[in-house]
Amino acid sequence: MSDSPFKSKGGLGRLFNALRYSGQGLAAALRHEAAFRQELALAVVLTPLAFWLGQTPAEILIAYFAAQGAEDQLQDLCDYIRSRYPHLPIVLDAKRGDVGSTAEQYAREAFERYRADAVTVSPYMGFDSVEPYLEHKDKGVIVLCRTSNPGGSDLQFMEMADGTPLYLHVASLVAEKWNTNGQCALVVGATFPDEIGRVRARIGDMPLLVPGIGAQGGDVVATVAAGMD
Repeated sequence: MSDSPFKSKGGLGRLFNALRYSGQGLAAALRHEAAFRQELALAVVLTPLAFWLGQTPAEILIAYFAAQGAEDQLQDLCDYIRSRYPHLPIVLDAKRGDVGSTAEQYAREAFERYRADAVTVSPYMGFDSVEPYLEHKDKGVIVLCRTSNPGGSDLQFMEMADGTPLYLHVASLVAEKWNTNGQCALVVGATFPDEIGRVRARIGDMPLLVPGIGAQGGDVVATVAAGMD
């Protein structure tokens, strides 16, 4: 049997040809195979995720998937986390805020389609915008309170009739009236440790989701000290 004309006689030449043919095959798969592109996209997300996941909740920002039309990939990611890291709660960072049947559909999206364990919501349309999420009794509802962005002060520091800042009014409202099933938490940014302390004093041992460590400038030590109940 004659040797293949594509097989190099030399060791290094043969290795070079193998690498070249493999590269050409990968390039062709990327161009022509949609399934391969999807698998590659998932690998890009899941490989670093596998090294990062530990004991903390997996917080997923839905906007980055929705903007790319990648809701199916988000669903795959949630399925992957549940199957490989079943002890980790999945927090869908959506910051939804709407009323009526629209809020009901957003709740179904979070808890039925993606099967998230918790979702972030905005309270600024009132209780009826949050109630559809609370009807899922075994799920967490994380309400925006004092957010980590500078512009949050535009509204959250506005005073109620009794002089209470709006963010503290939200904290009290959630703790005293909305959290009847013990499923609520609040978002309070690490960039405002003083406010974390004030919120903690209002809500007791209710959980806090605290963004803002790192690039936004939040301090870990100050945050932990302020957030201890």
